[in-house]
Amino acid sequence: MIYATISDMMTRFGETELAQLTDLATPPEAVDVEIVETALADASALVDTYLGKRYVLPMTGCADPDGGDAIPPTVLTRAVCDIARYNLYHDITPEHDAYRRRQDVVKLLEAIALGTVMLGCPLGDAPAQELVGAGGSGATQHGFSPRGVDDAHLTGFA
Repeated sequence: MIYATISDMMTRFGETELAQLTDLATPPEAVDVEIVETALADASALVDTYLGKRYVLPMTGCADPDGGDAIPPTVLTRAVCDIARYNLYHDITPEHDAYRRRQDVVKLLEAIALGTVMLGCPLGDAPAQELVGAGGSGATQHGFSPRGVDDAHLTGFA
């Protein structure tokens, strides 16, 4: 599923900033679509590494209120845009807004992967099927054999 588009990036950060980050002309003239699409793809791949711990991928998405194709949860659109924006910067300090936003997104993704934060959809449907054993109960899932270990089985080890 595509979590964010160039249009989402422009809505959030503006065409001027994206042109400054992607166009090497002086002054920047236009947004380099290929560079932004690559940043969005990289950001989506990173998001999937977290979501894959909890959800079956690819995600099915949320029902579109207007009856169109499924849409991603809004929180994932924002997350991908923030990560892609960070990826477009080449020299960034921890004080920069893009750096702080990426750090916040990573914390959010970690919480989603652990099940302490759940993805939601505007119409109450589920954005994806959860993996078996990832129900968020806090119980450790294991698949050990029922064989017991006792002194009789430990002979011969020195």
